Amino acid sequence: MLDLFYLCYAVSPSPGGAVIIPGPLPAPGGVLGQDNATMEAFRVITSELLSLSAEQTKKKKPGAK
Repeated sequence: MLDLFYLCYAVSPSPGGAVIIPGPLPAPGGVLGQDNATMEAFRVITSELLSLSAEQTKKKKPGAK
């Protein structure tokens, strides 16, 4: 699922944390025409990547716990 995610999204570092840029969808059609399980997995992966990015940003700041 991660390989498919990285084919459909670009993840770039930025000073404020990771930026996730949507790209082509995994199957023909619009967002509502995609497989629900795949789109839910993408949502979970996006959430986890943003959480990891936020934790790493906190660790880099002086005085962070």
